[in-house]
Amino acid sequence: MKNLPVLYTDRLQLNILSDRHAAKVLNYYRGNRSFHQPWFSARPDSIFTIEQQSRNLRVEYDDFNRGRALPFWLSLRSEPETIIGRFALTNIIQGSFRSAIASWHLDHRHTGRGYALEAGQEAMQAAWRDYKLHRIEANILPHNSNSIKLAQNLGFGLAGIENRYLEINGVWEDHLHFVALSDGPYHSDAAIPEITGNQVLIRSLCPKDTETLVDYFTRNQNHLGAYNPALPEELMTIKYWQKQLMHRQLDSAQGRAINLGIFLKDRPNKLIGCIDLRDVLKAPYNCCELGYSLDQNLTGHGLMLEALSITLGWIFSHLNINRVHARYLPENTRSERVLSMLGFKREGLQRQGLVTTNGPRDLVLSGILADEFCWIEQP
Repeated sequence: MKNLPVLYTDRLQLNILSDRHAAKVLNYYRGNRSFHQPWFSARPDSIFTIEQQSRNLRVEYDDFNRGRALPFWLSLRSEPETIIGRFALTNIIQGSFRSAIASWHLDHRHTGRGYALEAGQEAMQAAWRDYKLHRIEANILPHNSNSIKLAQNLGFGLAGIENRYLEINGVWEDHLHFVALSDGPYHSDAAIPEITGNQVLIRSLCPKDTETLVDYFTRNQNHLGAYNPALPEELMTIKYWQKQLMHRQLDSAQGRAINLGIFLKDRPNKLIGCIDLRDVLKAPYNCCELGYSLDQNLTGHGLMLEALSITLGWIFSHLNINRVHARYLPENTRSERVLSMLGFKREGLQRQGLVTTNGPRDLVLSGILADEFCWIEQP
């Protein structure tokens, strides 16, 4: 058998293995069976045998020789005989497509040290350089925040949502579909950064915020219900927000919306409000709609005014937006006051613009133009 290729990073070596390495692959899978299972299809005991792992390695070694896969197994350079993870590029297609599918996992004792990022960068460079690939795809469960973060750090952009994509532990699960390209970012639009004021911090909402979103809407259910349609009970569940955040991430990646959380500057993990920029239209319209809410226990302290002021400042400065409009119920005097202080002008009444449990309601329509906006200085 010819020598198998090895790639090296500062700390790792990436190996293509043959069936003679089945024992150490089996040890790796057995040692991580329960740790990996939330992200894998149901696996019978027969998978965890030397015979099955030998067959698997023969298949992937054949795929490698035929140019159809780069199935790298990861080891520390200081311990080359012990497997600590895998970063594989499979289903390689050449021709006019030049694509592959990426997947990865690590030993539970070696997470959080940057090994997957280090391995992924080296493997993907080999794919771009040696295989001349143009596109690498990855599909990730929406609640797998560590893998989502890794994909983003490797240059993947969110391309879509695959409904009921894989059967995971007996359930057909939706997945986020990520894409990396060899010739530049998948999305060219700049994402909103983390921005801070005197009291608040504004940042994009992501899967790790699922639990804090549920907590926020649960404790503010009655407060928010006074100004919105009846809130569904599922709004208070983890599953609902996992799916919502998938769709919101996709809308944001495609430039259709921006979904932000408001946090206290001195408590950056405590969600106290939300800002939504929806129905974003590019040229020649260059406009969007603004929606927002704040924790009932924190109203009247200038927090929403500050949050909206710094958000609008960033929007007008970076997104080529010329007009922002907002709608509110006539009796919502708090919204009327804060929008007026920001420079919004009342433009009319939208008849039956909102359907509530009590029937259709009119909405006040107000708007502001980029050249009308002035930063509000905070004390």
